[in-house]
Amino acid sequence: MDIEGCGPSRLEQLLEAKLIETPADLYKLRKERVMELERQGEKSAENLVAGIEASKKRGLGRLIYALGIAQIGERAADSLAKKYKDLDELMAADEEGLKKVPDFGPVAAAS
Repeated sequence: MDIEGCGPSRLEQLLEAKLIETPADLYKLRKERVMELERQGEKSAENLVAGIEASKKRGLGRLIYALGIAQIGERAADSLAKKYKDLDELMAADEEGLKKVPDFGPVAAAS
């Protein structure tokens, strides 16, 4: 998802503090909550929240790729994003429909 300022150590800190449990929880974070963490000042919290906001504008293809689905690379993720208007529509797709997407075959569709 390419969130600037949100590397493995920051994610671990957020998880341990129970500020997030799932990747979707990142998008609910507020500066004030981040500032509660040890060694997190206002500027660091602002930068993290700004990085999260910026990641929302990267498009569906980047999100699909970031999910780390086996057999789904950047090109296949972009093809899915062109075929399906949002993640809900993609999740509702069946394997046969996925096989019809460019850059997809049976193995990718099964993933």
